[in-house]
Amino acid sequence: MQRKNQPKMGKSRFGILLGRKSSKFVCYLKHAITRNSYLKNRQQALYSCSISDVVQLLHLGHQHHALLRVILLLILFVSILEITQFYSSIVLKIQGELRILVQGGSNTHLNIYILDLMLIEQVEHVIESKNMLDVFDMIDSYCNFLAQNVSSIQKSKECPEEYKEAIGSLIFASSRIGDFPELQHIRNYFTSKFGQEFIIQALESPTCFGVNDKIIQKLSRSRPSLETKFNFVKEIAPKNEIRVNWHQHADIQQH
Repeated sequence: MQRKNQPKMGKSRFGILLGRKSSKFVCYLKHAITRNSYLKNRQQALYSCSISDVVQLLHLGHQHHALLRVILLLILFVSILEITQFYSSIVLKIQGELRILVQGGSNTHLNIYILDLMLIEQVEHVIESKNMLDVFDMIDSYCNFLAQNVSSIQKSKECPEEYKEAIGSLIFASSRIGDFPELQHIRNYFTSKFGQEFIIQALESPTCFGVNDKIIQKLSRSRPSLETKFNFVKEIAPKNEIRVNWHQHADIQQH
């Protein structure tokens, strides 16, 4: 009687194994969604602070106030950050100009130039934060999409075309976002399922693989161009009822 009640061993073991793997993958996705929400909220806070700093810089009208912020910024750069010898020489040069300025009196042109440097530096932080917020939105969407199609993915020996963008984008993001171990778990899962060559293609030829172009661009390690930064300032200034005298910024735009 006991033997009659036992299921066929071959099929049941495969089914149990399949269920366990599927369950583990779903667990990875759920944990990734939770982590993604946390990281997004943290990034949103940084983004809001950076926006406030940009607006404050745009509102600054007193040159001495601007100089004080520059001096503090330079102190932070020199004492906290590990900067290259080339960049350090630039900072020291600006520090020397500041000493001359403080000792010799007001220099309107230099004040404007320094304020511009501060502004575009802060705008870069804002753009990077906004890019990460967009990336987190895409990650959330991809994780939910895959979670809804676990059964289909699990049954496939090769990656179905309709899931390639989502899977490839998560794999690509796993190599660009450090504080996100759940993405590494998802990447390892697909390594064991589709092979190491599959992962290499997603990382080394993301466009050909089908990784989302936006996620490639927003996770790029290249710094945003000066034109991009100024376009952002031109966009944010009217929203905060700030009138910017753009001809004063001509020098910094040429650099």
